[in-house]
Amino acid sequence: MEGKMLWRPEARDPNANHALIGYHSGWYERFRYNDGIIKESDSTRYRPDKFPGKIVAEGSTKEMGAMGRWAFKLENNAAQFTNPRKDCWNWYRSESFPWFRWNNPPCPCSLWQAFFDPWYTSGWNLQWYGFKEPHIPGTRWTFQSRWPSWSGSGVRCYYNNWGSLVMGRHEKVLPTPWDQPAFWHWSWWRGWYRTYSWTGRDSWLSEKRQRYQEGELDPFDNCCMKSNSREFCRYYVEKRPNDFCFHYRPPFIAALFGDPHLTTLDGVSYTFNGLGDFVILQGNNTNGTYLMMQGRTQRAGPSQNLPATNFVLLAAKEDDGLTVEWKLNGTNDTTLWLNGTEFNVTEDQIVVNNMVLWRSKPSYVTVSFPSGASVNVTAQVGALQFTISLPSSFHNKTQGLLGLFNENQKDDFTSRNGTIIPFNGDEPPREKTLYSDFGLTWEVLENESIMPHSTRKIRNTFQPMFMDDVINKASPAQLERGTNLCGNETSCLFDFLTTNDTEVGKATLNAKNQMEETKSSLNAYAPNITGEHELQSPINNEFTTTYVTDGENVTFSLDTNSTEINITASGLLTWHPTSVERTFAIVLATNGKATGQLALSLVVCGCMNNGTCDYEHESALETGDSNSTFKVASCNCTQGYTGSNCSDDFDSCMDNPCFPGVNCTDFKAPLSGFNCSSCPPGLVGNGSKCFDDDNCRNNPCEHNCYDMYANYNCSCNSGYIVSASDNHKCEGRQLLLLMVLMAHCIFKRYD
Repeated sequence: MEGKMLWRPEARDPNANHALIGYHSGWYERFRYNDGIIKESDSTRYRPDKFPGKIVAEGSTKEMGAMGRWAFKLENNAAQFTNPRKDCWNWYRSESFPWFRWNNPPCPCSLWQAFFDPWYTSGWNLQWYGFKEPHIPGTRWTFQSRWPSWSGSGVRCYYNNWGSLVMGRHEKVLPTPWDQPAFWHWSWWRGWYRTYSWTGRDSWLSEKRQRYQEGELDPFDNCCMKSNSREFCRYYVEKRPNDFCFHYRPPFIAALFGDPHLTTLDGVSYTFNGLGDFVILQGNNTNGTYLMMQGRTQRAGPSQNLPATNFVLLAAKEDDGLTVEWKLNGTNDTTLWLNGTEFNVTEDQIVVNNMVLWRSKPSYVTVSFPSGASVNVTAQVGALQFTISLPSSFHNKTQGLLGLFNENQKDDFTSRNGTIIPFNGDEPPREKTLYSDFGLTWEVLENESIMPHSTRKIRNTFQPMFMDDVINKASPAQLERGTNLCGNETSCLFDFLTTNDTEVGKATLNAKNQMEETKSSLNAYAPNITGEHELQSPINNEFTTTYVTDGENVTFSLDTNSTEINITASGLLTWHPTSVERTFAIVLATNGKATGQLALSLVVCGCMNNGTCDYEHESALETGDSNSTFKVASCNCTQGYTGSNCSDDFDSCMDNPCFPGVNCTDFKAPLSGFNCSSCPPGLVGNGSKCFDDDNCRNNPCEHNCYDMYANYNCSCNSGYIVSASDNHKCEGRQLLLLMVLMAHCIFKRYD
């Protein structure tokens, strides 16, 4: 501040270095600057508060506009550079509380749940729009919400090599789908075709892309990747909260395959050999969306003359949307039709009226509806097979051949009029009873059909066969072949015996096994691991702890880069660090179906010379896979020692504690401190602080004494002058005048 710099430059050692105004990197010789004021006299150099300051940036200077203030730009970033921490902070302050998270579903707990859950799709889709997925260490696969919530938000889920959920993250702007607005049209000469308003589409996509870039990707990069600060990354997580699959419920699976064998949404398997059009499923979800699914059967066999039936047409519709039909094409192919017109479906996902259509495999045609329901249909040996998955929003709201979805198997066989066929939960009722009292009641009525050209009247000429009839009619040789083919699987045996075709039996067996595998994967939860997350240990010490889980038949293992940390199959972990070399470890627990993980935070202490460990403050931090971390604890060193691990002798003279020109002697550890030699001549003090000696304190002058560095100067009062013979003395002017008056002059003339 102006007038506040009260240094006395005349009292400084003339041999000492001058004070500087500027900067120096300390290691890069070219990165330095000394202001021109240091070349001025001491009265100017040491009183910068009396002169206008400057702003120094990129080699040029301009006036600061204030006395005694200098500002220096200490980085050499380009003009377009922006500070990521500043951008992160500005974004953080502009974001409101993340209420949108309550609109999002939780992440699936395992990779396979995400794979089979129609609510989610591959996170790689993000790259189609020119974006890279946010990097989470240890991630191998990502999934994201297939549809945005009503507010436009969703979740992105990250899974590691073992299929365990590393973490999920709520996104305010979900980039799915981004191929709208597109308009699907149908004409009799072109069929289904798609048109775009290219100008509007480009503008719309550009806006969506920009919102995602600015609202999701840029904040993550600025706060977590570029800031080099865990604190700023926490700001990001506060506005984009993590998700760890709490309250996740997998979709419920029902299936139909073979000579129709059905598995209800509550998991009851039965055979219904009806012929005609039937309501497979109808119901509303909690949002009021109405879903109808119907199917058509015909008699089995190449000539359609066998006493069994197969589904050859399936149809589904939500509210007043498009009617989707799956039709048997030949024996092993399926075609898709929208509102009665064939639609070409490829392996690429296509969005039509908010439905997602694609071929998950060459012979599989999948449609996911906005309600979250998903139907996957394939053709095998002249029959359609399908699996349908429903979210829990349809709970207790379905009817039809797939039963009442309420996780209570005893009321699955509820007829159209509400009559419940008795079922104790073990063995289904007799097939004849199910056929007449349950299945036939769900024949499609005239006013509810979503399929064309009903064939319901031909049922009068059909006499179905049931399992008891089939076994009684089969020869011993057929039964033996069937048993060898199917084992104990009755649906496979039934289809083989009614068709006498091993391929039909194999197709039924494979479909049954595939459905069971899918259900098993969806309901396979990884064990929850309980135990210490952060482990702290000094080097050359053995640390032990035990981990437990909430499941049975669980085996523990460890993913680590070190041989110094191990775990037994029962969960006893031992860590014996011998150095501060970085170590990462993840505890794994496997139950044979899924793998749970717990990423450890290892904190090692390497303090020496009786230094104490400070685990609350780390001196180093590194992050490994799945958010595992490694830290080195700080050390509180005993006197005489310093360094990150207290291994260095503290040099008390390092900061030049002695006065310039005075020698400093350091006390070697374990002692601490220093000793300064005597002050320079003319100065007094303890060697650390030296002051100008008051050379006038003994009154060496007769009149006036003025102290100077290492000297003094005498002056005389008014009327006196310093004696020519002794500069400590003063002589009066009157005596000088008298001498002048008494003097006489002798003139001598030289001619």
